[in-house]
Amino acid sequence: MKTELVLFGKHFKMASQARRRRLVLIFYAAFAALIAASWFIDPSGYGSGFMTIEFTILAGPILGGYLCGWFKPFNVGLVQPFGGNEILKYSAKKSRSALSRLFYPQEGFPGIRNDERDLGKRDHAHFLAYRVLSVLFMLAFLIEFMGRPFSFHPTWTMWSLLGVSTSGVHHAIFLLLQAGYVLALTLPPAIILWTEPDVEEEQAQG
Repeated sequence: MKTELVLFGKHFKMASQARRRRLVLIFYAAFAALIAASWFIDPSGYGSGFMTIEFTILAGPILGGYLCGWFKPFNVGLVQPFGGNEILKYSAKKSRSALSRLFYPQEGFPGIRNDERDLGKRDHAHFLAYRVLSVLFMLAFLIEFMGRPFSFHPTWTMWSLLGVSTSGVHHAIFLLLQAGYVLALTLPPAIILWTEPDVEEEQAQG
C-alpha cells in the first residue's frame, strides 16, 4: 500500500490510518452527493446512471485495487492492483498479440507483485465486501418481488396496497443497483485503507 496519493498534481500523505479513513468517507460522501443531485435534476434516473459510471473512473486513481495497473499511466492508487501477478505473467510472455501489448505492460516494465500478505488482505476485504453486496442484492430482489402482481388480482401488488407507486419501486431498485455497482469496484480497496494501521513510509515503499 502506498503512503502518498498524487491527485491533480498535488501530493497527499496517507501513511496514517486517520487520513485514509477521512479519504474513504470523503470519497463515498462525494458519490452520495453527486447521485442525490443527479436524481434531483433528472428524476428519470438517466443522469444518475451516467454519473455513476463516470464516478467509478476515480476508483483506480484514488483507491486503487480495481481499474488500475493495466496501463502504465494508470498504475496509481493507494492499494496495490489486485491483478498485479497476472500482469507480470503476461509481461513475461515472449509471444503476445497486439491486443495483449495494448492492455498489458511491455517486457521490462516492473509491474506489481502481490505477496502472500497482500493476497490475504485482498481476500479478507472481498469477504467483508461480499456481505454488504449480498444484502444489497437481497433487498433489490425483495423489492422487485413485492412488486409482482397477485394471481387473483393482476392489478394489485404488495407495494400498491401500501400506497407505493410503480415508479418508486423501480427507482428504489435502480438505486440499489447503483450502490452495488460502485461498491463492487470500491469497497474492497476501501476496506483495506480503512483497516490498515499507521504505516511507515519506508515500510510501504519496501
